[in-house]
Amino acid sequence: MTEHYSHKEYVRLLAGHAPPNTIRGVSSPRRDMRWHNELHSQLAMHPALKQFQLETEFLFHPTRKYRADFAFPFVEHPLLIEVEGLVNEWDRDKGEKSAHQTWSGVQRDCEKHSNAAVCGYRVIRVTKQHIESGQAIGWILDALGVEK
Repeated sequence: MTEHYSHKEYVRLLAGHAPPNTIRGVSSPRRDMRWHNELHSQLAMHPALKQFQLETEFLFHPTRKYRADFAFPFVEHPLLIEVEGLVNEWDRDKGEKSAHQTWSGVQRDCEKHSNAAVCGYRVIRVTKQHIESGQAIGWILDALGVEK
């Protein structure tokens, strides 16, 4: 039987964990960090978000090694942000693949995001187009109830 914890219990359980970068076997290298870094810059530099604690590579599950790209875990309704690593047509023509475009990858993403919901997190998934256009930051501000 699966145990269910409140968000406060999850935060308490995770408080003793080592920083995510030090957890062995968890890190997954990214081929293109550009969009990840761009969103991080937008989040870190936005004046309205300075009041919130931004976490990166946030370990959000007490027993699984699930990480979110970004998180605002210490708000009334905790928020996770995932930057999707989809491969565009041009990359596919070059033979590159993305785990997010395979059946097993979609299954893993569904499992991860469903577990996030069970743990009490809201999840916003964005692509590089959302980041470029500013739509991603708009959704995040709206989710946190911040004036734009």
